[in-house]
Order: sequence, then structure tokens, then C-alpha cells
Amino acid sequence: MKRLFLRGFILTAAGSAAVAAVSLVRDVVIAGVMGPAAFGLWRVSGVALRLSVESHAGALSALAVLGPVNRGAGRIDEARAVERSAVSLTLLLALAAALISAGALGLVGGAPLYAAAGLLGVTVVLQQQFFADTSVLRSRSVFGRVAASQAAFAVVHLAGLLWLVPSHFLTGAMASWAAALLVAVVVMRVRAAEPMPPPRPAAVGADLVRRGMSTYLVGLTFVVLLQSDQVIVGALLGAEALGHYGLLTRLGAALLFLPDAFGGTLLPFAGEKYGRSGEDPASLARLAEGSVRRLAILSAAGLAVALAGADVIVTRVLPNYAPALAPVRWYLGGVYVLALTYPMRFLLVTIGAGRPALFVQLAALAVAVGLESAACVGGTGLPGVAAASALAAVLLLGGLLAVGAARGLLLARTSLQLFAEAAVFAAAAFVLDEATSGAVWWLRLAVPAVIAGVAAIALVRATRAGGES
Repeated sequence: MKRLFLRGFILTAAGSAAVAAVSLVRDVVIAGVMGPAAFGLWRVSGVALRLSVESHAGALSALAVLGPVNRGAGRIDEARAVERSAVSLTLLLALAAALISAGALGLVGGAPLYAAAGLLGVTVVLQQQFFADTSVLRSRSVFGRVAASQAAFAVVHLAGLLWLVPSHFLTGAMASWAAALLVAVVVMRVRAAEPMPPPRPAAVGADLVRRGMSTYLVGLTFVVLLQSDQVIVGALLGAEALGHYGLLTRLGAALLFLPDAFGGTLLPFAGEKYGRSGEDPASLARLAEGSVRRLAILSAAGLAVALAGADVIVTRVLPNYAPALAPVRWYLGGVYVLALTYPMRFLLVTIGAGRPALFVQLAALAVAVGLESAACVGGTGLPGVAAASALAAVLLLGGLLAVGAARGLLLARTSLQLFAEAAVFAAAAFVLDEATSGAVWWLRLAVPAVIAGVAAIALVRATRAGGES
């Protein structure tokens, strides 16, 4: 089981790494060509696309939980029925999301961006088809095909960016994104071992939405939490400030790719294990503890790389984004903490604790919005916004660990220990960054990168050997 999990995680991480890498390159290319103000408009498109992912209204959330449980119990026909309903409802709602997203970009950018707005709508629909197919395959524990489609997406998107952005700017970026998604969907659907479910409007069922609503709302509030600082910065500080802050969000997205890949692998395995145990939360205790601890170690290594990378990117490639350096450590520290919430969120919804997890996330979101708005109005600017975001992340992690202890997923002392360990690992990353701050740029990147590689290899060997530390 552990070897299967490790294989799935490595494949998922590889595919996610390809997507994260091309996403970072995409924003560097666009930022370099367009400048901060136009990059702020690009971030409007990015926020619209990210929020559109959640337009499935719980259908894909239900699939993620119910699909593995049904397949683990041998109810293959029921699992396929859930797949058909989830894909059909997702695409139906994607049409509405496409209209809203295209209208928002057209309203903000005016007539010069009408073509880009139309392509944004097309991209939203293709993106939802991509995520629906990804959810189906992952619920079947088929990770290799998903990784191949992500790699195809990265190659096509990068080639399109380099070709189209210098001459067509935002329109070229959206055309490249849409074309890459189309290729990725084809890769997933052509010659699949088990036929992929076709979208059928008659298969849409309200019951699927009801069953997946708590899981969906947990995911949705987390997405809103991730995007709230960008919305507030854009509304209160303007497009140029959002362009500077947008560079931070791309570094944060790169840091979150590993937890996202881990969660995508964790959910189907946890669902099967939970179902086989007779739905006993304690059966996932070792999985929960090991997941948080492993992510704390790997994400701390990634944090050190991201801190060094931020300095190198700004000082050597994008000097006009220098205002982004002031808040970068607050921001990336908060992202590190958010990374550790991924396994807790997935495991809590698996054991039916979606409602208390939702309450914790709503409280963290309220704190984030309030403090981020106060930072903008009070004049502390981007550093204040980033610090507020980091504080909300700490409250979220603490709250989710507390819910896990209350619901029997973790012992209370284990939750406290994991929280303390995370603080130690984060402090180590910041100490390493400070110690190498005066080094030449290549050494500044090489030291944390080597440490990250060693940590990854050590944890892989421990997992293969059956270790839990």
C-alpha cells in the first residue's frame, strides 16, 4: 500500500511540478513583457480562472470522496454513476462561470481586451473539463495518465507563451492556455484503460451536490482565503500594487504544488482505508501524523529555496518588481503554514468532519480579510497585507489540528507536537536564508536546493522502508 501511495505521489508531484514550473515561467514572461500595471490585469484573469475551478458546486468533491469508497467496496456501477453525474454537472456549471469570467475581464479591461475575455471564457470551460477528467482518474487511483496530461499541458503552454505573448500580449497568453488545456484533455481521454464518462445533461443530480457540499465548501473557502489578499490589494492599493503582489502569489503557488500533489494522492487512499476500517477515524491517525510531518520537512526545504529564489528573480531578472521584496518573507512564511493544512483538510472531510473544518476556515478567512483591509487602509501596504495573511494561516492550521484531535483523528498531544515541529522547521528555513543572504546568486540557490533534495530522498527511503517519522 505504501509503495502504491509513494508511486502515486511521485507521479502526481511530477505532473504538478511541470504545471507549477510553466505557471511561474508564464508570469515571469508576462511580467517582463507587459510591466506591473498590465500584469495586474493578468492577475484579474488568473483570479477568475482560479475561482472558476470551484464552479462545480460540490460535484467533483463528492466524486473525490465517494468514488474511492464505492470502488473499494466493489460497487463499480455506483462509482461510474457518480462519475457521469459529476462530469455532467461540472460542465453545465462551467458555461455559467465562463460567461461571468469573460464579462468581468471585459468590464475591467474594456474594448482592447474583448478578444482576451472571449478566450478566457473558452479557457474556463476547457479547464473544468480537465479538472473533471483529473478527478475521475484520481478517484480510480490512475495517476500516470494524469501526470502525462499535465506534462503535455506544460510543454504546449510554454511554447505558446514564448510564441504568442510578445506579439499578442494578454490575448496570446489566454490562447496558449486554452490550447494547452485542449491537448491535456485529449491525452487523458484517448485510449484510456477504462472509458471516461461522457457528459450527459440527463445524468445531473441534485443529490450529488448535497452529498459533496461540505467537502466542496471546505475547498471553496480555502480558495477564497488564498485569493482574498489579491482582491483586497487590487481594490484598495491599485493595479500596480497588485502586479507587485502577484509575483509573490506565483512564488507561493510554486511552494504549494507539493502539498497539492500530496493531497491529490492522499484522498483516494484515505477513502479506501477509512471504508475498510468500518469508518473509524483512528484508523487514519498514523497517516495524518506522518502526512503533516513529512510535508513540514519538505515544505520547509522548499521555503528556503523560495526565499532565495525571490531575491534572485527580482534582483537579476525583474528589478522593477523590487517592492515585492519587502513583504516576501511574511508572505512565504504564511504559505508554508498553509501547506501543512492540506492533509488535515482532506482527512477531516474523509471522516465526515467537514462542517467543523468549514467553521475554522471561515474564522480564518474573516481574520484575514479584516486584517488585510486594515493593513491597506492603515498604510502598512504590502508587508502589512502579507503579515495579516500569515497570521490567518497560523490560526487555520491550529484550528484544523484541534478539530482533528476532537474528532479522534489525532491525539491532542500529537496535534501540539506537530504544530511545534512546524514552527521549528520554518525557523530553520529562515535562518538558512539569512546565513546565505550574502552569497553569490548561484550558491544562494544551490545550498537550499541541495538540502531540499537530500530531505526528499531521505523521506522517500523512509516511506519505502515503512518508517513513520
